[in-house]
Amino acid sequence: MKNAKKQKIRSRWLSATMLAVGATGMLSTMASQINVYNVTDSAHTVQVKTFTQDPEAVVRIAGFDSDAYTLVADTGEGGLVRTLTVEKNFLVNVVADGHIRTLDTVTTTVGALLKEYGIALGPLDEVTPAVDSTITEEGTPQIKIVRVTQETETTRVKVPFTTTKRNTSKLQFGQTRVKQLGVDGVSEQVVRVTKRDGVESAREVQSETVISAPQQEILEYGTGGAVVTRGGNALRYSKVINVKATAYSTEGWSHENKFTKIGTRCRVGAIAVDPSVIPLGSRLYITSADGESWVYGTAVAEDTGSAIKGNRIDLYYNTQAECEAFGVRGAKVYVLS
Repeated sequence: MKNAKKQKIRSRWLSATMLAVGATGMLSTMASQINVYNVTDSAHTVQVKTFTQDPEAVVRIAGFDSDAYTLVADTGEGGLVRTLTVEKNFLVNVVADGHIRTLDTVTTTVGALLKEYGIALGPLDEVTPAVDSTITEEGTPQIKIVRVTQETETTRVKVPFTTTKRNTSKLQFGQTRVKQLGVDGVSEQVVRVTKRDGVESAREVQSETVISAPQQEILEYGTGGAVVTRGGNALRYSKVINVKATAYSTEGWSHENKFTKIGTRCRVGAIAVDPSVIPLGSRLYITSADGESWVYGTAVAEDTGSAIKGNRIDLYYNTQAECEAFGVRGAKVYVLS
């Protein structure tokens, strides 16, 4: 009887001992499974001890609202304390395709943000700021995307004709006529058209093939009764006089002798004539006898000379050397109308 009672007491002691050992083992196992985290937003740090291994859940336990903060770094497992870094979200406006989207983000690059939200870029699209630019919270940052497309089109265009003017003595001065009608040509162009957000912004001709060449228009201007200067101007004249020309200069003369017969200052373009042949004040155009060898140009009959009689004229030059080089020459005088 006593042995049975002792055996029962022993059994109870063994059971209690085993229960205590089991509880201690369980507590030891549970302690080994607790994870320690430091959750930081750079401004302050919160330490979290938890069984969970889900970083996002740990961030929420630390009091960082997942709608306001984003997990940006995790030191990972392997240390006694695991560090999770979060950043506060801020808003970014993205202007694209005629709409404005307001997105949540943290400090990142333009390209990474667009990729995160599935906003695709075409090969020619223009992005401001550039895709490798870093976005930081300064007010409400804005990203602008301009969709750029290019297409090629083939078109026919008019090639305008050009006009050439020609003088002809077959028409009287002041008359004109069309010698040859101008005709526009046609060319075929391959054009690259660039559009920005659907609006054409540039056209660039890639190649051009002439289908029909333009025909030049020729206009004739009458010079009958006119002389054409080397500058191409037609001067109407009333008569032509063939004369012998000499030259003079006032170089070295006294001041009072440097004036013409009619009281104007001697100068290039003021010539001496015989008033009985060419009245003083006449407007003239003077060339060589053949009209090509030399040209004195326009002049005014303002002076006379004791040796200038009949069909003779005296041309003024600035220097005596020029006069000596000129000598005596045949000349043609056009008396202008």
